[in-house]
Amino acid sequence: TVPWSANNHALVWSLIGLVEETENRKVLVGKGKSENSSGESKSKVFKRIAEKLIPQFSKGDKRIKSKWDSLRKLYQDQAKLLLQTGGGMDPNDESKETDKPLCYRVPVSGPDATTTPEARNL
Repeated sequence: TVPWSANNHALVWSLIGLVEETENRKVLVGKGKSENSSGESKSKVFKRIAEKLIPQFSKGDKRIKSKWDSLRKLYQDQAKLLLQTGGGMDPNDESKETDKPLCYRVPVSGPDATTTPEARNL
């Protein structure tokens, strides 16, 4: 197996670096609007990356493709979580929180002699 986690995930970071190279990025990630397509297939790009990154493995291109697909999916899942909103209040939520008035009043100037000990420890 490919030692992806060895040496603080050095192979993973090298893979990301190779994917970011312009000729690889255009095929694997997508080209910009002003860029021309390279005309290469993804399998050819994965093979080229495998020859640089893990030449000791036969069929390294399949291992590179598999790792790239899993990294890309992980990134997309994390990006979705970052873009989610809280969803607002659920009127059917039966949480134990109740709407009750606040019990403490602390002046704008901060706690003073009239502030209760409980309010000082908030």
